[in-house]
Amino acid sequence: MITVSKIFLAMTLSTLLVACSNAPVQTKRLNTVEDLVVGAERVLSNNTNPNAKQYAKQNLDTAGAYLLTLRDNKKILSDNQLKRYNALTQRISVLQKQTN
Repeated sequence: MITVSKIFLAMTLSTLLVACSNAPVQTKRLNTVEDLVVGAERVLSNNTNPNAKQYAKQNLDTAGAYLLTLRDNKKILSDNQLKRYNALTQRISVLQKQTN
């Protein structure tokens, strides 16, 4: 019984350690995605550039690729990071419709 408790405790602590060590990386990736999305929004709002849609599409494709790397790690995202992840996913979806 004691051995099972120790194993469970060790597994819980290792999961927390991984989550804590990855938190700054996940936040940086979310910040990068947010920067790319904001860039795409700005380009799309400025219709004077004939290549605006192509540039915005490239930004959104890159942002989507970053989100894919985070998707596999969603289980270790904090609540705040998960909210940002979901919001960015929705924003990208809306903007991609504008670039088609």
